[in-house]
Amino acid sequence: MRRSPDVARPAAVLGPDGRVEPFSGTRLAGSLRRALLGASCRVDDAGMAARATDLASVIELYLSRADQGPLVGREELHQLGTRVLLEAGHEAAAEAYRRLRPRRSSPLSLRSVAAPVALDELLLHGAPGPAVEQRLAGALLRDHALHHVMPSDAVAAQEDGWIDFRPWLAGARVVDAVLPRSWLTDLGGGRTPRSAILGAALRPLAGLVTDDLVLPWDGPLPGHRAAIDLGHQLVTSDPSVGRVVLSVPALRMGELDGLIEALADEPRARWAVRLHGPSEDPAALARLAAGSAAFEVCRSAPLASCVSAAACIDLARLARVAGARRASVFLDLVDEAARLALRGLMAWADSEPVVAARVALAPDLGPAGIEQLRLQLAGWGAARRLLLGDGRRARANADDLAAALGERLARLAPLPEERDVVVVASGSSADEAADVARLGELLGLSSGAPLSIGSDAAELFETLLVRSPSLAGSGPCV
Repeated sequence: MRRSPDVARPAAVLGPDGRVEPFSGTRLAGSLRRALLGASCRVDDAGMAARATDLASVIELYLSRADQGPLVGREELHQLGTRVLLEAGHEAAAEAYRRLRPRRSSPLSLRSVAAPVALDELLLHGAPGPAVEQRLAGALLRDHALHHVMPSDAVAAQEDGWIDFRPWLAGARVVDAVLPRSWLTDLGGGRTPRSAILGAALRPLAGLVTDDLVLPWDGPLPGHRAAIDLGHQLVTSDPSVGRVVLSVPALRMGELDGLIEALADEPRARWAVRLHGPSEDPAALARLAAGSAAFEVCRSAPLASCVSAAACIDLARLARVAGARRASVFLDLVDEAARLALRGLMAWADSEPVVAARVALAPDLGPAGIEQLRLQLAGWGAARRLLLGDGRRARANADDLAAALGERLARLAPLPEERDVVVVASGSSADEAADVARLGELLGLSSGAPLSIGSDAAELFETLLVRSPSLAGSGPCV
């Protein structure tokens, strides 16, 4: 944690027996870490150590204020640790830490009781290092969302491992946004703006998203030097800031040489290129997409939209809960998880941080922007193998299972207000790529144009019936 030279931490700790010991931030962090680990049902030593170090830095910062003096009472330090754990959302750890009260062997009570101090007041006494502040702010907001915003049954589903909301819970952020096609014209009058001007326009917008800020790029593409300059403008030390994604027609692959070199030269830049639409050379398109993680391929350019909240449903976990060869139970569990996820997403989309982000993005999205909630399906390959085995017949049955899954999702209750739901398939390894692609095909999904299941449920169901007649009831998985 960085400090100005004229601010010093307390020099010593006064124990209840009158002995004076040197102050140790490392020892304080260690005691906080033990309390966090003791109260956690999951072993996450690295994560708990980082959180304990951050909280110890906050206490140290508070004790560095001018009116503190060179000594701090051991019991005061203990009370501050309890209070900071409580304010950070670790109630169980705070209770465990509170029980470890320092033993008093003398009546000495100098500075032995700490006044209740809120965590935001502690932070007001100085500025922690940027990394500490960002981690604490993100963790506190996630804790606040899960304890005070999300419905309890949705939070319980996350604790059971069915759903994960946490990657997308961030302050004053939305999941991703797609600007209208006119954004570049508005900035540069139809000409590519200078990288500094463009970077200054994109940085605050990218800071509003946790995933991707997608920009349809119909004008002349930046050359090698201009692309490198743009990459430098978009470099950030904040790992939670979303990428800037240029959405380029696949027919213009011949103009991408400068972008390819620029992305390779600036690995820290959080930007990428998305190719959409038909290509004159599909094989070259596939090679390009496979050779660089900074390039993506989708079927069509997405419409202007704002994804307010997202959740990931772990299909593999639900398949294990259902048990081998119990596809009907699995479908029921997915249906329940999707409904719980939507309840949580609607609550988070209406919370103050997300509303603030939508308001900030509104001028750039325009009146045609669509507000969406995202359901991400992960672990399909593992779920398929557990439920159906792995053979030629099993793979054929998997198509029926995926189609039945789409039918369940299509029957979800329509959302209130002007909101829609998008469903995307995802995988965590290269081995799952084929499974993810097949699931996306059967559900009518793609990374560029996910299928809405809010207002078009009837149309989706009819499409799935055409693709898989077994949905009528004759399939072995339904």
